Amino acid sequence: MKIIDGNQKPMTKVIEFNLTLFMWCLFFFLLSLLVPRVSAHFFDLPTNPFILFAILVTALSLLIATFFIFYWSFYNKKKYGKLTRRKMPKDVTLEEMAEKVNMPVEELERYRREKWLDV
Repeated sequence: MKIIDGNQKPMTKVIEFNLTLFMWCLFFFLLSLLVPRVSAHFFDLPTNPFILFAILVTALSLLIATFFIFYWSFYNKKKYGKLTRRKMPKDVTLEEMAEKVNMPVEELERYRREKWLDV
């Protein structure tokens, strides 16, 4: 799923992909320099069975949550589609407003025209 749908040339897509990949690699390289303890064992898998189980449960939970979020979004799109049911409220007329606040219409018109009101 793309965030921005645009008509890009294939060469632009390749350049954009390679630049993005390079920047992510540079980011992880700089991160590994900042945190040397992590960089020494960045790709080592832990041998502790509990940690392996925790990693597995975390990955499965993330996968299941992602599936449900995508399913819910597709369900809402299919059920509701592009609804255009919202209507703007009707304008309030001076007569309705005068009736609501118990004032004459002429006085409300005068209040509307005034730049400053002292209450």
